[in-house]
Amino acid sequence: MAIRCELDEDARRVLMTIDGPSTGRQVTDVILKEVGKRPDLIEWDWIQDVRAASGEVDNTDMGRVAEAFGRPERATYTVFVSNDPALPQWAKVMDHVFHNRSHRVTTTVEAADALLDRLRAD
Repeated sequence: MAIRCELDEDARRVLMTIDGPSTGRQVTDVILKEVGKRPDLIEWDWIQDVRAASGEVDNTDMGRVAEAFGRPERATYTVFVSNDPALPQWAKVMDHVFHNRSHRVTTTVEAADALLDRLRAD
């Protein structure tokens, strides 16, 4: 399992890259650890590059993260980078679990950055 988080302080974005097999619990543990160190990250936008990931995230995992992210003041976004055709439907479900956070899907990190730039410009 290799999970990396890079912080872009200026853009207020987290790029999380998941390379290889990992469980939903392992991924959520990393997210919770990062938020534990920096509670302000719940107000940031997140890009999760899961193209090289394998493993499943279930409702319990999603609920753990939603609870940790609480109720951010401003609208926030998570953009998944994936080629999985089912992920956009899962992203819509996540919109109903998280408060004030919308979930989108793109196929490249560059497209995710561009999408967030457009969303933030509006």
